[in-house]
Amino acid sequence: MKKYGVLLSICIILLPYPFSLQISYNDETGVGNIYYVDQNHPLANDSNPGIEDLPWKTIGKASTTLQAGDTVFVKRGIYNEIVIPKNSGSNGDYISYIAYHGDEVIIDGKDISLPDDLAGLFHISNKSFIKISGFKIMNAGCHDNNAGILVYNSSHIIIENNYVHNTTSSGIGVWESSHIIIDGNEVELACNDGEQECITIATTSNFEVKNNHVHHGGAGTLGGEGIDAKDGSLNGKIYGNHVHDLNRLGIYVDAWNKHTYNIEVFQNVVYNCTSGFAVASERGGLLENVRIYNNVAYHNEWAGIEIGGWDYGYKHPMRNITIVNNNFCNNGGEWGVGVYHENPYAEDIIIRNNICSQNTGSQIEITSNVKDFTLDHNLIYGYSEHYGENYIEGDPLFINVSLGDFHLQAGSPAIDNGSVIDAPLVDFDGVFRPRKKGYDIGAFEFPRCMYYGVDTIEPNEFSFLKNYLGGNFAGIALECNVEQWQEALEKAEKNGIKLIIWPLGHGHQYTPWKWNGHGWNISEGMEVLQYAEEYISSGRKALLAVLMSHEPFWNDGNPFTTEQMKMLYTELKSVAPHVNLFVAFGCLSCFDGNPDTRIEDGLADIAGIWLHCFGGAEGSKEDALKRIDADYELIKRKGLNMKLFFAIQAFGIKGTGYRMPSATEMFEFGTKVFEKNKLDGIFWYPWDNPADYMEWLSKDRYDNDSKDRWEVVRQLANMYMEGNETIYVEITKPINGIYIMDRYVMSFSAPLIIGKITVEAEAIGKINKVEFHIDNELKHVDDQEPYSWLWNESAFGMHEIKVVAYSDEEASDEIDVIIFNF
Repeated sequence: MKKYGVLLSICIILLPYPFSLQISYNDETGVGNIYYVDQNHPLANDSNPGIEDLPWKTIGKASTTLQAGDTVFVKRGIYNEIVIPKNSGSNGDYISYIAYHGDEVIIDGKDISLPDDLAGLFHISNKSFIKISGFKIMNAGCHDNNAGILVYNSSHIIIENNYVHNTTSSGIGVWESSHIIIDGNEVELACNDGEQECITIATTSNFEVKNNHVHHGGAGTLGGEGIDAKDGSLNGKIYGNHVHDLNRLGIYVDAWNKHTYNIEVFQNVVYNCTSGFAVASERGGLLENVRIYNNVAYHNEWAGIEIGGWDYGYKHPMRNITIVNNNFCNNGGEWGVGVYHENPYAEDIIIRNNICSQNTGSQIEITSNVKDFTLDHNLIYGYSEHYGENYIEGDPLFINVSLGDFHLQAGSPAIDNGSVIDAPLVDFDGVFRPRKKGYDIGAFEFPRCMYYGVDTIEPNEFSFLKNYLGGNFAGIALECNVEQWQEALEKAEKNGIKLIIWPLGHGHQYTPWKWNGHGWNISEGMEVLQYAEEYISSGRKALLAVLMSHEPFWNDGNPFTTEQMKMLYTELKSVAPHVNLFVAFGCLSCFDGNPDTRIEDGLADIAGIWLHCFGGAEGSKEDALKRIDADYELIKRKGLNMKLFFAIQAFGIKGTGYRMPSATEMFEFGTKVFEKNKLDGIFWYPWDNPADYMEWLSKDRYDNDSKDRWEVVRQLANMYMEGNETIYVEITKPINGIYIMDRYVMSFSAPLIIGKITVEAEAIGKINKVEFHIDNELKHVDDQEPYSWLWNESAFGMHEIKVVAYSDEEASDEIDVIIFNF
């Protein structure tokens, strides 16, 4: 990589724009020294050099020593101390505090009295570029504003994958800071008779609060809301959080007495709180540009969402608050509401495309003094004080409310009856909207299935899959050879499909992972696993998952246990944390009753199931549909973070009694599988001996009535995957990274191009043409996939690339790039 350094430096010196460029191989992990803290090591001492064989005894020693780029790994133990970092990192060189892989590392504040102020057991003040990961932080107190982790007047702080328990005030509190990421933490028993909220964001800009689990808070006498962005915070996102069982409301955006604006709240679930969501201006600050969408609030004591006018000594100005495509259901005790609006000072309030169902009092209630609002296209089931315009009444036909499953069943009145205005591009699951003729009402688009395709396919067949069959993913088996993976993924990108790759090897079920009796050896697949991580981390999108295991609880009669498979999952994730791991179980509920093969988190990111249901003795089509129900409900009941794929076995094996289904059977059964709406992916599995996809295609394409089996696959794709009218386009090259003469060479925070570049776009739908624009000037038109254009004109500095796809409608995507092409 160094050979590009001089050229890149020259280009940056020449750059005539008032911004700087800093390049790093990883924006978070530094390249400095590695240190260790291990209080249980017999030689542990803070006078040691901090290497693994001579570690430090306290985290406090690390906090006073670490410089920019340094990382400390803290090994198991209970550390009864306050951690206050002395130094800051720098851009690209974070200081990282990380719990050693697999160890339980507890920072315990028992018998420690924190200052009577904003203070935390892990306390970051006036610092920048610091990362905290993997700790258990407990018993922070005893004053009203004592937190587990507290950040004050700091920037570029990452707080991830920590467990915070029993804090007088916030589990995690951030004040007067910027560029904050709070990701994947669990916060329990926060605000235990103290002030603030379980996760507090106050007077903070450019923040993300995502994928956190906040639950079972303290008494809530002085505070205790789940997540609160407040008091002058701006330019932030709150998403993917799971909030429940609190004595206050779940997610809150409150201006307090400062201008608070540009905040998005989406894809969160809140239940068993006083209310699900709320927006307010308690002390008169302007709350502006807040967008709340694709959320679910249910079984809360009072409301799904409140537009508050609280604290009657003040006016409560709000402007441009948009509440769209949410589910507010089954809220209220003796009396409760889905949407409650009581603020007469609020302007430009939009309440649209929401499902308000079975709330105990009124579905929507707006007090008589409220005037400036828009209420339309909501689905109402149950009594409502207000309905608005273009509303729909009726049972939304959720799959299972008792399990908190608010996906729609076929026939729901929510399907196709939403408004396109203000509708989000994707739904709660990340499925593109709309899926069929129109936008659906509520947080979930029907059908939920995101992936549809075939297994056992070759790269030269990708175009057939995409352009004829209408599929968007495929299973493929490849040797542990990086060049093979590169070639396959590049072809997948060009054809707009994603891959689940089975890495072939000499270990468990022909994978490269070998069990040695007490642990796993993954060395045979290490190179391709590292490549997969680099591929995903660079922002490229064609790799859906890597197969981890095939039938692990059968394994040719020598079953592995849950603990053994979790060991493998952990081992692979330590190398490739951003790569999805696919496990072909066959069945989940069949194994869950056995303690040795129980289904838990940490077994797979995607679970594959199937049943041979055409002939033979294994089961029927009805049994297969029951298996989908049972396995899906197991995932929901246990709250597992696991997607579910179903393989439709459409191929017979000679001599087994299994047979080929007719085209009619395929269509009828495939329709029922889709309409279950419980699957994230569906694929047709060509199981023959040998399992040769193209051989089967040519030999058995037509059934005994001369009906085309693969036309069935195509028909189902048209019905459930692409929709009839919607189109979508996305620039797939360039992405964030450095390109030299059309080749991606390394990661970067923006697209930086030296020399020519091929601009590539992925378009979904019935596309007539794709236009390529530079700074709004049309440069090229392409009417055939893959859509691309070689940009080889003289260009210098910052430019905008824009692509526009056309059918009966149009869609566009833009990206700003820095280019030097002389």
